[in-house]
Order: sequence, then C-alpha cells, then structure tokens
Amino acid sequence: MSLVARSKRYSVLLADDDEEDAFTVWRGFMKSDIDFDFTHLSDGEELLTYLDGLESRKEDASHSAESDEVIDGLSQPDLILLDINMPRMNGFEVLDRMRSSPNLAVIPVIILTSSNNDADVSVCYSLGARSYFVKPLTLSEMAAFVESIANYWFRSCRLPTKTM
Repeated sequence: MSLVARSKRYSVLLADDDEEDAFTVWRGFMKSDIDFDFTHLSDGEELLTYLDGLESRKEDASHSAESDEVIDGLSQPDLILLDINMPRMNGFEVLDRMRSSPNLAVIPVIILTSSNNDADVSVCYSLGARSYFVKPLTLSEMAAFVESIANYWFRSCRLPTKTM
C-alpha cells in the first residue's frame, strides 16, 4: 500500500506599493513549486479592508452553510508579506491593528522591507511580526529569497488553523 500526501493550496497576501517588487515576490513563489493563491495589495489600508471583509463575511457565513475556508472567493491568508513604507497606511499601523483582533493576530506576518533600521526591527517584532527581512537588491536575489521563504513557511512550519 502506498500513501500519497495531498498538497495543500496556500493563500499568500503581499502588501507593497512597489509593483516591481510585487512581481518579483510572485515570481519567487512560482519558482517554489508550491500550490498557492497570491494576492497583491498596494498599501496597508487595502490589506486591512481585505481582512475586514473576510471577518465580516465569516460572521455572515456563520449564519448559513457556506464554507469556512473560502467565502465569496476570498480566503484567509496563510501568510502575509508586509512592507513598512507604504502610502496611506504603513506596516506598523497594519501590525498594530492586526494585533488587536484575535482572528487576525494569529496570521503570520513577515516584514519584507528596504529599511535596515534597528528601531524599525524592534517595533515590528513588538507588534507581532514573525520575521523581519531587508529586501535583497537584485531581482534574482529577491526571487531566490522568496522561494526560500515559501519553502520554509509552507514545507517546514506548521501554520495555525484558519479562523476566518
């Protein structure tokens, strides 16, 4: 008898205002050969609107027979990649808001930013970030780096059960 492990489809959210970085991050996930949905949002405000929409749809769905994992085509992310320096709402504000919600606080957030400032690192960890990385400088380094993140989080780690 042989056992075949089914691969799981993961959901990744990226909040970053740099389109080129977003494309490179997506490409890194594509190279990882992991089955995933990838959503790119341009800033922290868009990210929180997306997550708030999930929470409200989950509450509505709890009164019906809808699926727990996918609601109206949206699914709770398994992993969020977050830039700090974005217009409208920065990464610090996003982390602070996520930390105040029990459903959102369990979603792993990785900081992927150009800031190498020690104070930024400390603030992000104090606000609940799971990792802090400075963006690699070249496109090929970024793609390889993101591929390693995907392999670590989706092949090596056990992620929390989805709550929304």
